[in-house]
Amino acid sequence: MTGICRISLLMGVGLVACSGTADPATLPGPSSAGAAQTAAGTSSSAGMAGSSQSSAGSSVGGNATAGSASGGSAGASSSGNGGAATAGTGTGGSAGAGDPLDIPPTHTLNVQAAKGEHIHKATNIPGMPNGMPAALDNSVPKVMGKLIVDVEVDGGGTYNYGLKHGFHVIGPSMFHCAIAEAQNTYTEKGRDFNGNCRLETFDGVDHDTSTATGHAMVDAANSITGKLKTALAQLQTMYPEEDWGYFLAADGSIRWSDVGLTGYSHGASSSVRWAKKVRAWRVVARSGPRDNICGQLYKGKTCAEDVISAWLDEESMTPLDRIYGLTGTTDSEYGDIIFAMERMKFIGAPVDIKSVAAPYDNSHRLIAQGEGHLDFNDKAYWPVMDVIWGTDAANITYANSH
Repeated sequence: MTGICRISLLMGVGLVACSGTADPATLPGPSSAGAAQTAAGTSSSAGMAGSSQSSAGSSVGGNATAGSASGGSAGASSSGNGGAATAGTGTGGSAGAGDPLDIPPTHTLNVQAAKGEHIHKATNIPGMPNGMPAALDNSVPKVMGKLIVDVEVDGGGTYNYGLKHGFHVIGPSMFHCAIAEAQNTYTEKGRDFNGNCRLETFDGVDHDTSTATGHAMVDAANSITGKLKTALAQLQTMYPEEDWGYFLAADGSIRWSDVGLTGYSHGASSSVRWAKKVRAWRVVARSGPRDNICGQLYKGKTCAEDVISAWLDEESMTPLDRIYGLTGTTDSEYGDIIFAMERMKFIGAPVDIKSVAAPYDNSHRLIAQGEGHLDFNDKAYWPVMDVIWGTDAANITYANSH
């Protein structure tokens, strides 16, 4: 991908194709949205790819280098692979290195398994009678030391990009919320429903305080957090040579500081919603996030608050420089997704990944001109994922040749 495309022109074409609307970068959004992120999150974590806001070290070609304070758990970034950051000289490193709000690992990553692809199913997981898929391919030059949790739409899988590039990957399923998606359902359910339901599927806690007899959609054991804790502990017991326990804290809880959350469509919105409540290493929304119906109201109108899910305006525990969204311009939900990115103040302006070279103007609002509602799993999208996930340069070369 070569050449440079001006966003005003590009987005004008994209919006005409989808809805004939004006530049979505100018859409209304609360001026306070995302303000809290700047206090704790605008400095890039070690290995952060594509953000020019890092205070952890110097910037090379728009990619943050990890500062020396990280104690060797992360290395300098490389500008020779389209902007993807390298993870260091060891076997992975903590995203929290040098960031006091992140939780450091209990030990140095210690993957001793024979080189190769290791495919597993964690068993006896609530709500997953066929088991939870998990995998690691340590044939790559460097094991990344990051866990990618992929929920897809609502039934997770072994995220192929992550598997091929040296990440631990795992795929929990989740309860599918009957979210509001139209004016009448927003009126019926209210602005809080989507966010509460998505969060309840994550932690198993009742977040609906509107009724005295409310209850969580699932219990703690059946929540994403509960399932992951059970699976990671089991995988560590069964395959200690793969070091799945690296992603658990000393008390057995999930150490989100080295965990990436991703999903497609419904799962994309859920992943970003969860990022509001835990400080994750990375969040990647594929054909999302949404949870509004404001795309239809672009034509000089101000979108009514009652069709915007309230959680979009919440402060985020995960810094904005760790959150990315991807969408196609012919996706029927494109306008809503662009609105959500603007409302939450995602970094950068919308950038067409087909016209602008990596690292895509360091934007976290990434669009694919002429594409629809995609899961972005095809190999054609590996270059953008290289940047988003901060993949080691040697791993990129290896994956592209195997």
